[in-house]
Formats: sequence, C-alpha cells, structure tokens
Amino acid sequence: MINMLQRKFSSQLVVNPTRARGLDEPHTLDLVITDDSAALDNIELLNPLGNSDHAVLKIKCNVQASTDTAEDKFIFNKVTSLS
Repeated sequence: MINMLQRKFSSQLVVNPTRARGLDEPHTLDLVITDDSAALDNIELLNPLGNSDHAVLKIKCNVQASTDTAEDKFIFNKVTSLS
C-alpha cells in the first residue's frame, strides 16, 4: 500500500495517534489519504464519543461544488406501447 501511495504522490495526513486505551501504547489507526493536501485543512483530533477509545477526527474540506446541471436521460428500450 505504501508503494502505491508513493507512486500516486498521495499523502497520509493524520500524524498523531487516534486510538489509546488505558496504559496501552497509542496507535494511529485512522488515516486520511489524499493526493491534494490543499483540499483538506485543519485536521483536529477531538475526544472520543461515549466509551470509545478512538479519537474523533474533525476535518475542514476546501472543495467547490460542481456547477454542472444534470441532464434528463431517457431509457427508450423500457417504453411500452400505448395502443
């Protein structure tokens, strides 16, 4: 997987451990992988929810919505005759 990420010039953006339980060694189990690090900003690790031992990741995404409009598509082979 690491070789594929390097070939695609992708980056893993989570650098802090995201799972910790008791005295166990913390681990980085949650990954954010992208080939456009400018599209993601300000990754925050928040406290776990409830009894979970996984941190919550809060990620700000800098993306723009598409302005393309959907076109109607007709499936002519499904039309039945009205006569």
